[in-house]
Amino acid sequence: MLDDFASRWIGATVHLIGLPFHVDKVATNATCRPQAAQLPYEALIEGVEGSLPPESVKLRFLAHITFRRSPLLDGSFGDRSYDLPFPLPALVFGGLLWLWNAFGPQLLPEELRSFARDCVVVNRYRLRTKRVDFWSVRRGRVEGFVGVCRFAIRFAEVAWRRRIGLLVAFDPFAGVGWRTEMGLGQT
Repeated sequence: MLDDFASRWIGATVHLIGLPFHVDKVATNATCRPQAAQLPYEALIEGVEGSLPPESVKLRFLAHITFRRSPLLDGSFGDRSYDLPFPLPALVFGGLLWLWNAFGPQLLPEELRSFARDCVVVNRYRLRTKRVDFWSVRRGRVEGFVGVCRFAIRFAEVAWRRRIGLLVAFDPFAGVGWRTEMGLGQT
């Protein structure tokens, strides 16, 4: 179905955010474009289980990444939501955990969210903030970031490090942060 659908786009003009783009070719497999890889969940799991558990992981943030934060409704400091343009480990890996548990073949423990918060740290990064303007006033502007970030895993237990490795392997297929359905969050 994908190949049939993609072939219909070749030579067509597609409008994105009100701008016309002419489609010259469509990549539907990893030999053409690594970002177009198609892997079953089981291949991700086997790849992680067959390798050494990582002591650190690196993510390359290709498209604007931001995390939507909403204070508690009864918070003392107001209730305005805001965008957080920085890859806090709890937000990066917590979001990936949520997506994996929503769609993956086996659930990962919810404690992985706390593990990411307490045992995974940003130790090197080359990031820059960028603003993206959406075509609709209603959707507005988003402050995000792009670049590279390395996360160190400060815990020796192999199983927990492998789970973080699995989320990193899943990451290119899932996306990170807010508004991934609009093209943000590609890693």
